[in-house]
Amino acid sequence: MNFGCLPSKTLLYPAEKTGEIIRAQELEIRTGDIGIDFAALMERVRKEREKRRRMHKKQLEEFDNVDYYRGEGHFISSTEVEVEENRIAADRIFIANGARPLIPPVEGLDKVDYLTNETILEIRDRPESMAIIGGGYIALEYAYFLSSCGVDVTIIEMNGKLLPGMEPEISEMMEEQVGSYCRLHLNARAEKVLKEEDGLSVEVSSGEEKITVNASRLLVAAGRRSNADTLSLEQTAIRTDEAGYIVVDEYMETGQPGVFAFGDI
Repeated sequence: MNFGCLPSKTLLYPAEKTGEIIRAQELEIRTGDIGIDFAALMERVRKEREKRRRMHKKQLEEFDNVDYYRGEGHFISSTEVEVEENRIAADRIFIANGARPLIPPVEGLDKVDYLTNETILEIRDRPESMAIIGGGYIALEYAYFLSSCGVDVTIIEMNGKLLPGMEPEISEMMEEQVGSYCRLHLNARAEKVLKEEDGLSVEVSSGEEKITVNASRLLVAAGRRSNADTLSLEQTAIRTDEAGYIVVDEYMETGQPGVFAFGDI
C-alpha cells in the first residue's frame, strides 16, 4: 500500500493512457501535443497514499477488538512481542512485516544519491535520464512509467533475460516490448558508480565488454530482502533460509508453534 501496488498502479495508469493516445495517431486521430505533468502526478500519488494511511489508521483505532501499537516490534520470547516498551503476549502471533530493497555491493553506490522503489516516490522534478540496476517487475514498472514521461531510461540486468523468474516466453516478450522504449543491457553487471558533474555514471561489465552508462539519476531495483532480521528471532524457534526469509510449512506456520508468517517476509 505504501510503496507497491497503490503508488505504482497510480503511476502506470496515466502512462498506459498516454501510450493509447500516441498509438491513436496511427489511426489518423490527431491529438496535438500530449504529455504527463510529472510533478503534479507524483504529488497526487503522495497525497492519495497519505489519505489511505490515515483512513486505515482510523479504522484500526476504531475497532473495538483491536489494540493498535505504532512502532517497531521484536520477539522477547516465543510468545511475547515488545513494541516501544509495550510487552504483548499471545497464543497466536502473525508476522507480516514484509521486505525492503536489496542494495547490491556495487563500488561507489554509497557515495551517490540513488533511488529505491520507496524513495523514488518522493522526487519532485522529472529527471532527464534514469539508469536502473535490475530487470525485475519493479524495474520494469518504473521503466515504463518514466519513459512515458519522456525520461531516457537504461536498464542494467545481470541475468540474460528480463523477469528471470518467469517463463521464458514471457521474458522474451518483455524484452521485445521494453526494448522498444528503453535501452537494455542484459548479462551486464554494475561494477562501479561514479558521481559526475551533471549526474552519475555506472561502469558496467558484460562479458569481455566494458560499458559506461551515464544518467541524471539511478534507481536500484535489484531485488528484495526479508525484514525477518529485525525481529530478534533468536528468542524463538523460528528458522530462516539462506536468503533470510522465514521458513513456513503448508499452513504458513513457522518452526515456532502458534506463530505464522505471511507475505514478502
